[in-house]
Amino acid sequence: MRVMVTAFATVSIIMLSIFALTGYLMYAQPSEEEARATFESIGCVSCHNGTVAVTWDEIVDELKEVPEKYGGDIDAYARDVAYFGQKGAFNTWNDLIATMAQNVGKQPNDPDIQKINEFFLSVAGVSGGETTPTETATGTTTPQETTEETTPMGTETEEAEAGIPFGLAAAIALLIVVLIAAAAYMFARR
Repeated sequence: MRVMVTAFATVSIIMLSIFALTGYLMYAQPSEEEARATFESIGCVSCHNGTVAVTWDEIVDELKEVPEKYGGDIDAYARDVAYFGQKGAFNTWNDLIATMAQNVGKQPNDPDIQKINEFFLSVAGVSGGETTPTETATGTTTPQETTEETTPMGTETEEAEAGIPFGLAAAIALLIVVLIAAAAYMFARR
């Protein structure tokens, strides 16, 4: 009996470790290499080549200056970005991301766009005004300004299907495994 309890506790701990590692890998920020490869593979470089628009390296350098130059306001940075020579084309960061996504035939909540967006936000190390997609008469989405923090945009369906956050599920699983292991240890000692 003692061997079964020990084996169960060991297997539970191993399974939880795998579960936690999987969660970490799923929610870890993309590396610069991953984000850059995605940026290139989806076609952003057809404009961001230094002739039509700034290059990847120039974007990253500009984003590193956001905390100091824009007081940490990513939306102020977005308003200062020139789009085809016109500054002020974007009201918010999410306006900018939505337009860039459309330029490569994607939606702002596309995983490739999200990977690039998450990397850019991590480089800027800031939060600012968020935009929320709303329906227009033509059925397309148009960003509308709100005053909440900038986060990667998702659809209401995705958010509803997501349920509880992975971190919370992992914490609950850890608590359950610890309780089972403690109970098994106490039971085995009798």
